[in-house]
Amino acid sequence: MSKTITNTLNREEIVKTVKEAALSCYGVNEVVTISEKKGKEEVAIYVHEEKDSTFSIDIHVIVAYGVKVTETIRSLQKTIRFYMNRLYPKACSKINIYADGIASNK
Repeated sequence: MSKTITNTLNREEIVKTVKEAALSCYGVNEVVTISEKKGKEEVAIYVHEEKDSTFSIDIHVIVAYGVKVTETIRSLQKTIRFYMNRLYPKACSKINIYADGIASNK
């Protein structure tokens, strides 16, 4: 069963699309995963419904070693905004990106 934000927005679809966009972006090494109950892991992408029928996205990523973090975050924000505007025109109000770490240089 899918959780819907409004009649037309689907959380699972948004999370899947945001993850694909993030992993296609240069400099993003991975999307952070968190441990859930019973060993299940879930990606750290959160969709928040706003009062004005829009939504915001929080995403936690690990960036690659040796890239400019600010440029990577800016590029990722633009990429996610592009994908969201294609699926839900003008419905995504904010995209918050958190660089939780830098991948080791091994």
